[in-house]
Amino acid sequence: MIFENTRYLSLLIKRVYITLLCTLLIISCLAVFFAKKWHDASKLDNVYILSSDNTLTASRIDGSMARSSYEIMAFSKVFLEKAFAHSEYSWEENLTEVTNLMDKESAHLFLSKMD
Repeated sequence: MIFENTRYLSLLIKRVYITLLCTLLIISCLAVFFAKKWHDASKLDNVYILSSDNTLTASRIDGSMARSSYEIMAFSKVFLEKAFAHSEYSWEENLTEVTNLMDKESAHLFLSKMD
């Protein structure tokens, strides 16, 4: 009786072994596939900048902090408009937006000068 069940047990163990190997192979293939997709996505040339009004598309520059003169002028214009061109109703909202663009020390100094 023991010998009759060993044949079925051996067949069951072989099937479980093959199933586990196939599962590991599928998981490995999926891991490689998603790792390649993630790597390709990290090399995209476009960078998307989200704001409360719209979404802007910019081009990525590898490892450079160089800014074009147009970008500096546009940022300065928006900063000055938000910081100093406000009414009694938009004062608090504009100062909050401006201080979010600054580092903490500069924001604290700017707010202390505004008082």
